[in-house]
Amino acid sequence: MFLHLPQRNVHPRDQGWQNGHLRENHRTGESGPVENIEKTGTYSWHGDHSYVLATATNMLSDEQGRKYMVFRVGATLHVVSFGDTATAEPTVKEIPLAGTTSSISDFAHISLRNNILEATFNTFESTNSYLTYWIDMASNSMIAYTDTARPAQSLLRAGDSMLYVTKYDYTGSELTMLTPQSDGTVQVTYSKGTAQLLETQSGTPVIVPLSGTGEGYFTDPVTGKQGRSALFVQGKTLEQAILTHSGTSSGTSSTAQEPWTYKVVPATRSTLVAQTHDVMAATVMDNAAYMLTVELEDKPENAEARYFITRFDAKGKQNGRVQLNDPTLFDDSYSKTFNLQAAPNGYLALVCRQIHDRTEILRTITTLISSDMKTVSVTGIDPRQQAIGWLYGRWAYVTPATSETAGMRLNYAMTKILDVSPSPVPPSDPSTPDKPSAPESRQQGNAATATKALMRTGTAVPFMLAIALALAGVTVLTVAKASSRRQRK
Repeated sequence: MFLHLPQRNVHPRDQGWQNGHLRENHRTGESGPVENIEKTGTYSWHGDHSYVLATATNMLSDEQGRKYMVFRVGATLHVVSFGDTATAEPTVKEIPLAGTTSSISDFAHISLRNNILEATFNTFESTNSYLTYWIDMASNSMIAYTDTARPAQSLLRAGDSMLYVTKYDYTGSELTMLTPQSDGTVQVTYSKGTAQLLETQSGTPVIVPLSGTGEGYFTDPVTGKQGRSALFVQGKTLEQAILTHSGTSSGTSSTAQEPWTYKVVPATRSTLVAQTHDVMAATVMDNAAYMLTVELEDKPENAEARYFITRFDAKGKQNGRVQLNDPTLFDDSYSKTFNLQAAPNGYLALVCRQIHDRTEILRTITTLISSDMKTVSVTGIDPRQQAIGWLYGRWAYVTPATSETAGMRLNYAMTKILDVSPSPVPPSDPSTPDKPSAPESRQQGNAATATKALMRTGTAVPFMLAIALALAGVTVLTVAKASSRRQRK
């Protein structure tokens, strides 16, 4: 049985697309030049042929920054560890899954922390439910898994636990937390926090505080200003705080304690985006943090959403900002999940996974933003069954493919090197007095005038890369429509 869902394939009739690529940006009247894929090929690793189509995750990193991807064929996980260069042969470890796997579909979440791999899968159930596995990578053995699917609006990891956000509104998040135990069981705890919860590419949880009542929604509880704070916290600390402020049950119900607030978890770093209404995604590096936010031009009931990415330095001071005008962001017929991925030198990728509310057509649009936030390019359609992410400065696509003659292979397609080290600043001439620099302007405006359509073109692109289905392993941060459609209490 094939594990993909053919009805979710992107069809050329889909709004906003033509001949498999983005149409002209009708908000700006121009689409810009095309940036082609520079490298395509096949890694030398190969596995056994399978008639079951593989389903793959996004790329992920461990605490040391090593890059991985995971794909599943039947009841076996394949954990791919990439080499020292983008095209070096990877190592692939095969790990059997325990229990029944007949109901699981694509990846919904994947993480690797403390040498424990967590893999959460969508299921074929009609209730939008998930199954989670925990695997000890040192011994390739199963630590625990849930044998009962649970529904969730979004998922993130805190310590060794998985947080299922079962309900989110403008008063906060209701949570079911699943914690693996040494005896193979899974402890279930329930709580509510007066906050929105997100997750960065490195697995750092993000708390966006809310009022808890719905009143004064646009006021940030941390600063008292109009806007939104993002508090980056340690996963283990959040896990312990939720355990302390939770109702615990081995069954399906419990009575939780009073909702917890952002004050129960100390932040390691914080940022504030003034005059914003919703935080859709966030990520953090050693020297920078990024937030994707939605702002409204007018009153919520008649305003159109505007999307911004704002950059902050290590001290939380804003030092960059760009407005996104990709027309697919404003298509209300699609539900959206967002994921920010920053490369080491500051090039940024915004991955937007979109599912049509009626037809379940799926498309993934990746916006690439230069480290100076002046160059913006947008991909076309990403195949479903592939891992995407940064590999040594290149935005890369890696797709499992299988044939009777060649067995299982990993094909790749990569852009040119985009993320490069900044040029050294030449020493100033002591005989020339320094000139005062102009204050940095707030970079809003029309970033889409520099938009490029990044697509795979030319005959060199492998056929399997061109026909693979749209990505499934995107980290689920927030499922959202345009903010103007949300109902605030």
